[in-house]
Amino acid sequence: MGPGNGGADGSILLADGELQRRENRGLADIAHLIMSWHSEFGRYSPHPPSVADLIQIGAIVAAVTCPGGPRIRAFVGRPDFNAGSTPPPPHELIPKPTDDAQTILRKMIAKTFTAVDLVALLGAHSVSRQYFTDLARAGAPQDTTDGVFDTKFYAETRAPHAPLGVYRIASDVAVARDPATHALWRTYSGADAATQDRWTAAYASAYVRLSLLGVADLNALTDCSGVLPQAKALP
Repeated sequence: MGPGNGGADGSILLADGELQRRENRGLADIAHLIMSWHSEFGRYSPHPPSVADLIQIGAIVAAVTCPGGPRIRAFVGRPDFNAGSTPPPPHELIPKPTDDAQTILRKMIAKTFTAVDLVALLGAHSVSRQYFTDLARAGAPQDTTDGVFDTKFYAETRAPHAPLGVYRIASDVAVARDPATHALWRTYSGADAATQDRWTAAYASAYVRLSLLGVADLNALTDCSGVLPQAKALP
């Protein structure tokens, strides 16, 4: 991905109209918080962390402080999107909650990710809630332990019926059942420690690559993983 094609460049907060896009609804509060951090750091340094770095560090800290979440390598030094010289990222790059599995897989492959990466990354829905896919069920979680980063999401998404109170996103169900991905999905459906470790390792590996997407000079980045807190065990 190059300039103007999105990636880990802060464009989601810096490009005009990004937060108004359908796929980014619900991000206004965290966007405001990150931009306030950027302004605050700018009061003390002529070279504050980039918005792109703050987004990624925030996401990585959120994962590791969630019970069961992985401790992902954290790099800083990403340049920010320049609205004056770069066009906003095009539409239709982000998979939709109504997409079928093959459509999602094609979009991920176009970004250099594999089916293994896709299935692992979708596990982030273990701690998500939907607010805009079905307004009548706004706030519904995607598994029964939405405060815990665990593999229950995989088992409950591939089950014949959703547990009471759980909202299953159609695209998640499609990936869980598609011939190209259902075997991968099943490998993370166990509740044992080995399955949890296997999934979080795959998630962390895929997320590092996601966090570097579109960064032109990887050698200019600095590994700041040492500032992260230790991971929290599952309850």
